[in-house]
Amino acid sequence: MKQSQYQPQHQLYKPLLWQECRWLGAAVAATIAVAPGAGFAQAPTYAPEVPAKITTPDTVRARIGTLRFKDGAPDPETVRLAYDQIDFSRGIDAFVRGMSATSVMAICNGLEQAGVKANSGIGITEQLMDARSLFLTPNTTTVYVLQCLNLKDGPMVVRVPPRALGPVDDADFRWVTDVGVTGPYKGAGGAYLFVPPGFTGALPDTGFHVARPRTNRLVIFYRVFVEKGDLAAATANVRSNAFASRDPRTRLFKDRQWLTPFVGGSYQFLSGSERLLDARAMFFYLATGITPAMSEARPGTGSAYALTFRDRAGAYLDGGRTYKVTLPGPIPAKEFWAFSVYDNQTRSLLPTDQTSAGIDSNATGLKRNADGGATIWFGPKAPAGKAANWVQTMPGRGYNLILRLYGPLQPWFNQTWQPGDLEPQT
Repeated sequence: MKQSQYQPQHQLYKPLLWQECRWLGAAVAATIAVAPGAGFAQAPTYAPEVPAKITTPDTVRARIGTLRFKDGAPDPETVRLAYDQIDFSRGIDAFVRGMSATSVMAICNGLEQAGVKANSGIGITEQLMDARSLFLTPNTTTVYVLQCLNLKDGPMVVRVPPRALGPVDDADFRWVTDVGVTGPYKGAGGAYLFVPPGFTGALPDTGFHVARPRTNRLVIFYRVFVEKGDLAAATANVRSNAFASRDPRTRLFKDRQWLTPFVGGSYQFLSGSERLLDARAMFFYLATGITPAMSEARPGTGSAYALTFRDRAGAYLDGGRTYKVTLPGPIPAKEFWAFSVYDNQTRSLLPTDQTSAGIDSNATGLKRNADGGATIWFGPKAPAGKAANWVQTMPGRGYNLILRLYGPLQPWFNQTWQPGDLEPQT
């Protein structure tokens, strides 16, 4: 499939939609504004010349049915159709807009069901996540720590260990602050004082980073890096301290299939005065938590993300086929890079016979190319001699792929370095 075949199609029917929306809008407005049985005066002596194009015709064919008017006033069936459309469209909007808040509540409910209650417990993945983990787009290279707070009874303090990386988000998944290397303590660890909305009591002047979220409920989650394969040390450190966007702007590169939901580099999904609703919906459908570090990384800090659902030809990735992708060297990651594979159905790690559902630059036996880059293979079986650089996929299961660069370097930002697309081999 060529790229032009799956470009946004809404532009093709904009004129049609505009006409239909105009008449539907007239029906809606008239339904609300015109009282039943309202009379109409005779033509006045003094009146403007009204262009026919701004009047409402007696009959309009729309996608919701035939709309009928008498001198602009809707008949009972048109009233019913108009209100049905209002209720349906508002329901869709409520679902899409509410995904972020629902996700936060689901995380906190899930933690509580696992015994990690708000304000009194911290959840830690004692092992790295793997293909058995049902969690939106996690990685398989760091330990995760999750915690929910409820500030309804007053301020709370949370202490975060050194070398962590992650955000604190409010009940609508809006960013509050970062903890760890991109936070105010720059990875040294520290104490965070969270103050509920409207709190007017006394607060300490020193010793804490004070954050004032807009909601009482907060979700805190961060990753702790495993050093030299020492998973136990990373866990001990934590314990010791307590799918086809229609927006072309989501493309990271003009001639590649890699995407980002952070259009314009905004973690708030804003572009000037434009609210990027599609980009926001894309992110919260796929991901857990948000922080400026995801979209506003600086060379050598934070993390950079690239997502793809398609191969070089534009076809969706197929778990029954074999692909290869090349990261040219040198790969611009100060810390390390990683690929993670996710099930299109659950957006969690793809279940396979491999544990990790991915591969990273610290993988034992990884073969590098002569320029320092690497070629990675994805498919049901490892090609001959490529097992060390292979990630398993499953026939009959669609998947997507995220490339993460931890500590991305300047070539990533100025795009003098670009990852290759996935190239079908079978």
